[in-house]
Amino acid sequence: MASSEHLKALIKSHISRDDGHFYSVAMQMAAHEVNREIEYFNLDAVISVG
Repeated sequence: MASSEHLKALIKSHISRDDGHFYSVAMQMAAHEVNREIEYFNLDAVISVG
């Protein structure tokens, strides 16, 4: 889940039409979600093997 700070930054950059910042924040949010998924699947693999 995106942090409230990410969401606020995303909205502010959208309103101010700062496409570069909007894209940057969106990519940070996406990377955060990918990392969460990787951690989840690594933990699941450890539990399955153990």
